[in-house]
Amino acid sequence: MKGAVYWVDLTPHVGAEAGKVRPAVIVGVAGVIRAAIKRGYGVVTVVPLTKNTEHVWPFQAVLPATITGLPHDSKAQAEQLRAVDVGRLRDQIGMVPAEHMGAVDEAVLVHLGLD
Repeated sequence: MKGAVYWVDLTPHVGAEAGKVRPAVIVGVAGVIRAAIKRGYGVVTVVPLTKNTEHVWPFQAVLPATITGLPHDSKAQAEQLRAVDVGRLRDQIGMVPAEHMGAVDEAVLVHLGLD
C-alpha cells in the first residue's frame, strides 16, 4: 500500500508538528505496510499533506488533486515524516501512482540527507 493516501489522526502534536486529522501518503517498504494494515497492529511511515502549495522546497513534492482523491492540489511535507500506529489511519482517500511517488521518495531522501 505504498502510495496510499489516508486520513490520519496526527493529534496530539507538539509545536510545529503537523496536527489534526489530515491526509498523508504512506511511504516505506510495501510488504511491511501491508502486514501492519492487515494485522491492524504495527506502525507505518507517513508524509503529511497540506493544501498550501504556494512555496515548494526541495524536501517537498506537489501532488495534483487528480491523483490524490482530494479536492485540491496538495504538497507532501517530507520534513513532517513520521511513523504512526495503524490505529491512527482513518479512511483511505486515494492512491498516488508510481510515476508520482518518485517525487515523494526524492523529497524524503532530500529531507534525510540521503540524496
